[in-house]
This record gives sequence, structure tokens and C-alpha cells, in this order.
Amino acid sequence: MAEMKQKRGFFAGLFRCIGTLLLIVVVLAAGLIGYLSVTEYRPADRETLTVKGEAARTLNPGDSLTVLTWNIGCGALGDNADFFMDGGKMVRTADMSRVLANVSMIESWIGGQDGDILLLQEVDRNSDRSYSVDAYDGIRTLLTDSCSAFANNFKVSFVPYPIPPIGKVDSGIATFSRYPIASAERIQLPVPFPWPVRTANLKRCLLETRIPVAGTDRELVVFNLHLEAYDNGEGRIAQTQMLAELMNAEKGNYVIAGGDFNQVFSSEAAALYPAQPGKWAAGEIDVSRFGDGWQFLMDETTPSCRSLDQPYAGADKEGFQYYLIDGFIVSDNLRVDAVETQDLDFAVSDHNPVLLRVTLDDPEGTVQAAPTEAALRERFPEYFDLSTFKGLEVYVWQMAEDTYSCGVMEGTNRNKTHEEIAALARNPATIEEMKVILSSYGIPYENIFIAPCRQLYSDYYYTIDEAYQKKVNALFGK
Repeated sequence: MAEMKQKRGFFAGLFRCIGTLLLIVVVLAAGLIGYLSVTEYRPADRETLTVKGEAARTLNPGDSLTVLTWNIGCGALGDNADFFMDGGKMVRTADMSRVLANVSMIESWIGGQDGDILLLQEVDRNSDRSYSVDAYDGIRTLLTDSCSAFANNFKVSFVPYPIPPIGKVDSGIATFSRYPIASAERIQLPVPFPWPVRTANLKRCLLETRIPVAGTDRELVVFNLHLEAYDNGEGRIAQTQMLAELMNAEKGNYVIAGGDFNQVFSSEAAALYPAQPGKWAAGEIDVSRFGDGWQFLMDETTPSCRSLDQPYAGADKEGFQYYLIDGFIVSDNLRVDAVETQDLDFAVSDHNPVLLRVTLDDPEGTVQAAPTEAALRERFPEYFDLSTFKGLEVYVWQMAEDTYSCGVMEGTNRNKTHEEIAALARNPATIEEMKVILSSYGIPYENIFIAPCRQLYSDYYYTIDEAYQKKVNALFGK
């Protein structure tokens, strides 16, 4: 009897201990949720941002400009890193020395570019994961001839998961411009996560900047973006729909949306880097939601992002999971001159920068100087001094109504590969520019073969048949 009482007393004490522990866990969890709810970042739907610095360049109709977009991976996602959200193991993906080295190399690369507009994503300012290194201020100090704006999209006093926890995050997107920014605004995108998950999650946004175009009532409207990655897909769809509505409201202006879409623009592009079993998979944008008048641009020849399921350094590069998720959407009053991913071998970020070069249409029809051979040799060195032993092959693709781009290769006795033709899109010439290039060879036109083709980054639909071939031939006077 005494033994039974002892057993009952033991179990009663055990249950009291378990109950006390559970109560402590519940109280701590409730306290944490309460703390996160009180301190939750709650931006307004629209917020005016401070534009820092000064820029002196003037943007005119007919000007060409270069735009770069780069997700810099918070300075902590170099080739040494994997990440638990992508199937890896790391939470802290770099020590302080590696973060400082990454940010230094990012700054060095940016400082060596001659871009006009720079769109950055995952820019940490005061985050535990990047040891409070302020990448925005560092780059702003470097680009003394640019003005800039910053918008938070991840601001949490303490992210409590996983173990060890992510901790404090103060991060966002930043736009730099060598043209004066008339206004900058943070536009809140739909948040797909319910309470309390949203209290420790991202609040995705657009960073809209407006740049006056001299002598007109038009503006260059630039949307910097980083769309949803880790939801069930509904968030990305809702955010993309809002982007489409905002862009269509700007028709008549020159419009560029650039950044990390976390989506591809077509099933054909998705097939270039198919998702491997168990790996994170990108969504696909329904471009029909945008309607007419838009060009969807990604460089299909080079991946813009790599998986973080394992470190990149020392991995089998052939079997690695890559993605094509960084790029641009631009209005059809911008002529696309080039779109090219800069292959940095994912040394300092899990994304590569993507370059866009465009020319503003001139609505007043100002006569532009005819391109000279000397200027074109500097801009298109790969199109000059080719062997003409078997003639020349000019590949032509259409970007919009009455808008064509082209590239040239040496003639051969074989069909060019898809990769060779796609590579021409990195530095396309206009029809008029190509005529000047071809004239430098001094060969009979019958030795120049005009080949209409399609490029994945152009969503303009056309059928290549005999009538279309004649139409394209006529552009070259053939």
C-alpha cells in the first residue's frame, strides 16, 4: 500500500513538472507572439521615401541608358553558403569576415560599372545575419554621382526560427540613379501570410522612382521589386497582378520593372533549368495579365540564380540546380538594345547581376544622327571582321510592331544551334545599325542570308512563313 502511494506521488509530481514546463512554454510562446505583434512592422499602403544624394545627368528622348539589377544576397550568401529554407543546413551562412569580404567585392564590382540606374535587392542595413553591416550606406558612399532611395521589405526585431534563430533583420531594396529622382515611393504588396506568421516575415513591396524626361511631360518610371519566394504561389500571383495594374496605369510614360521576380516569364524559359526533385521551384508569370505593350526580358543563355540547397564552391556544376528568375519588364516605347546576365560565378551572392540597355523612343521625331561604322565597331566588336568565305548569316527577331533586333554570324554549312542564336540577344543591333555593319564587308548581298527567328525574351507573337521571310528581306532591301 505504501509502495502504491509512493508511485502515485511520483507520477503526480512528474505530471506537475510536465504541466509546469508546458505552462512555461505556453507563456513564453504567448509572450513572444505578443512581443512580435506589438513590434510588427506595419508600413502604410504607400509611403514617400527620402531621396539621398544628388545626380546631374539629364535624360532626353532618344537617349540610351543602362540598368542593372542584382539581388546581393544580404552580403552573406556567397559560394560557401547553403540555406535551410532551400533544403540546406545553414542559418548563419557567413561569419563576419566573409560578410565583409562579400560586401567589399560587391561594392568593387558595382563601382566598376558605368550603369545609369542600379536596382538592388536583399540589401541589409542592420541585421544579425550580416553582423549589422550597412550595405546601403556603403554603396551610397561609393556612388557619389548618384541619388538613391531605400525601402524596407524585411524588418523584424527578432525572427525566432529556426534553431539557432535568424534574429534581428533590417533589410530591403535600393535604387540608385545617375539621373535626378523627382520622387520615390514605397508601395506595399499583398502579404500572403496570416497572423501570427506574418509578424516575423517579409512585407514585400515595390520601390517606385520617377525620373523626368527633359522637354516632355513624360517620366521614366522605374519599379524595383523582389517578389514572394516561400509561399504557396498565391502571394506571387497577387503581387504580380498588382504590379501589372500599376504598370498599366503608367502607359504613356517610359516604364521599367526590374529585380528578382522569383518566377520565369515562359514555360520555354522554365524548361532551360527544370526544377529537380525536392528543390525549390520558381513560379511562372502569366504574361497575359499585363495586356499588350510590354516586353518581358531575361537572358536565357546564363542562369541568374543558383539553388541554396548546398554550397556552390566545390560542387558539381553540371548537375547543379539553376534558375532564370531575375530580369525586366519594359514598355514598348523603350527599344531593347541588350539584356545580358553578368556571370560572376555566384562568388559573392546566390544571384548574378543582369544588365539591360534600352533607348527611349523620341515622340517628337527628333532626327537622330545616323550610326557611324566607327561607333558601331566600338559597340558591336563581335559583328565585325568575320570571315565571309561562306557568306554571312543575319538573324532577325521582332520585339514589337515595327520593332526588330538582329545579330550576325559567319556563314557555315550547318544549322546554328539554339544557344548560338540566343547569344545574339545579348547585344542586338537595329536594322539600320546592321545595314551599316554589313556595308563594311563589301560583299554582294546574295552572300548575305537573312534568317528570321524567335527569341525567348520577346513575347511578341509572329509566324515565320514565306510571307514573313519576304517582309524581313525587304527591311534589308533584298
